[in-house]
Amino acid sequence: MRKLKRRKSYSRGIGKLFVLILLIVLVLGSFFYFRDMTGPEVSLSPQGDAVSTSTVFEFRTEDEGSGLRSISILATQNGVEKAIRALLLDEGAMKHDLAFSLKDVGLKDGQVNIVVRSADRSIFNFGAGNTTVKTYSFLLDTKPPRISTLSTAHNLNHGGAGLVSYRISEPAIQSGIQVGDYFFPGYLQANGDYVALFSYPYDMDEADFIPKVVAEDAAGNRNLSGIYFNTIEKRFKKDRINISDRFLDSKMPQFESLFPNEASNLDLFLRVNRDLRSENRARLGEIGAQTSPSPLWSGSFIRQPQSATRSTFGDRRTYYYQGKKVDNQTHLGVDLASVKHDEIVSINDGEVVFADFFGIYGLCVIVDHGLGLQSLYSHLSQIQVAAGDVLNKGDILGLSGMTGMAGGDHLHLGILISGIPVNPVEWWDNKWIENNIDSKLP
Repeated sequence: MRKLKRRKSYSRGIGKLFVLILLIVLVLGSFFYFRDMTGPEVSLSPQGDAVSTSTVFEFRTEDEGSGLRSISILATQNGVEKAIRALLLDEGAMKHDLAFSLKDVGLKDGQVNIVVRSADRSIFNFGAGNTTVKTYSFLLDTKPPRISTLSTAHNLNHGGAGLVSYRISEPAIQSGIQVGDYFFPGYLQANGDYVALFSYPYDMDEADFIPKVVAEDAAGNRNLSGIYFNTIEKRFKKDRINISDRFLDSKMPQFESLFPNEASNLDLFLRVNRDLRSENRARLGEIGAQTSPSPLWSGSFIRQPQSATRSTFGDRRTYYYQGKKVDNQTHLGVDLASVKHDEIVSINDGEVVFADFFGIYGLCVIVDHGLGLQSLYSHLSQIQVAAGDVLNKGDILGLSGMTGMAGGDHLHLGILISGIPVNPVEWWDNKWIENNIDSKLP
């Protein structure tokens, strides 16, 4: 009887243990089954309406839960599916990046859908895991915009300017004139034409000067078109600049905070004349983008009244200190002088886009005349305008001085096209403006 009771008690113990184990298994099974019920994250760039076969898509997927199992990418057009990519990923992969294009997929211009699918390694859905599917719609456009150049004769002096007018067969996200590494933006006018001011850069050899009209549409298709042009070479003057200790002692203190570790005034001068000059010119490119898409100037550009020319555009300057050559730079403006603290006027109508201390230029004002054309007035002793002010031709904007790297009281006048310096002398010539600029405007 006792043995029978012991057997029953043992059986009940085994039964409870089995139930407990079963419950643990069920709990653990439920935990692992339900712990990842969310599909992988997916993203596709670029985002936009139009693409071409050269557009590079960046696909990213990640799953921090159970990890990634597989990826597939396909394109659908008019009910037909085209496989682009299919991958099985190694166990443990939590993230995957993939780049692809629509080249050689066999699609036609028109609407196309890109379907991306990413599956994880979760045991949810009876072992099938979670799958994220997203569809992105685009307009496939493989035809570059057509360019029609309207202006004909383009005669450019070395260091000078010109203007091209042209039409594009479709809206462009970017167009303009490409000259080597230089790009001069074009601006859409009210009649549908584009115009672009450009330069035969002062630092470019004649053999390298091959200007082309470029246009790029929303899909990234790009086209180039040549123009008829003629160059007029110029022999730039050479100039010797002697740097004295008196000059260094008077001018370098204003730059000490920018280069505090230089051991001598000469070392500081060289940092300013090279590095700061380079930084300032790069900044001029940024300011050049702050421009009106239509001309603001009217008629001829005026010269500062009763001023004499002290230095010309493009002078190749060699700097000497105690008889030794220490540096070379190019003078990219015209230096004008008359009397101390002379009234400086705007050479044409425009809007002030900069009025502040500006490195080597000292106290400086930059006036925008539209289409990327800007005038720069530097070394001022006083600024009498502010950014945003609208000026008429002849309005006073400041007084001449010797701030920045000026050795004496004068105005350094610069003319810039999209931040690239050009010869100001051309813009004082009414006939040149009429033949090369105004006659080509719509």
